[in-house]
Amino acid sequence: MPRSPSSKPFSLSVEPCEPDEQKVRHNTSGTPGEDESLPGRVIHGQQNAPVPRTTQRKNTPKTPEERVRGLQERAVRMLAMRDHSELELRRKLATPSRFSKEQETEAVRPEEIEQVINTCREHNWLDDSRFAVRFIESRYRKGYGAQRIRQEMQQKGVGRDEIDSAFRAFEGDWCALARDVAQRKFGTPLPAGFPEKIKVQRFLQYRGFYMEEIQQIYSEYDEL
Repeated sequence: MPRSPSSKPFSLSVEPCEPDEQKVRHNTSGTPGEDESLPGRVIHGQQNAPVPRTTQRKNTPKTPEERVRGLQERAVRMLAMRDHSELELRRKLATPSRFSKEQETEAVRPEEIEQVINTCREHNWLDDSRFAVRFIESRYRKGYGAQRIRQEMQQKGVGRDEIDSAFRAFEGDWCALARDVAQRKFGTPLPAGFPEKIKVQRFLQYRGFYMEEIQQIYSEYDEL
């Protein structure tokens, strides 16, 4: 029989069911993402796998023998690349190497540098007289004058006696070199006008030639 309208409606009460915490883990990031319970899953660009802690190795102080050995190896490498004056090598050894994998914790000691310098002298790896001769030859081939070459060697700490001896032993025509350098720059024949002559003169002076050598170039042209 059909129920009368006056009869009470049937009601069903449902108890809220708590989720099983062993099966479901909520995303606590506040936005939808992958299941965090799975290792190795990426959640919004972040790796869920544990990140290992990095241990930083502490630099242990080196013994005096180790420091000298390291300086000696640096000196040999630099001298193998090209000749150095004694002062030039001293300055470089006193500066920490930029290519060292270990950060230097102590400043280089002067007595350690002196020990390395003496070793290089004993093996004839370091010789300012030989350096001066080879330096003049190298700069001459690149078109520099004697005045500039002399100044550069003085800045590198080479003594006056070694410089003078090297120039006396060097066989080169500085006037011919100045003429060749000027002709490569300004063409042949050289400019004859006064303003152009001033440009040639300033250029050759910058390259390190003496005024007597520059004047000799134009006197040769005047005689032609």
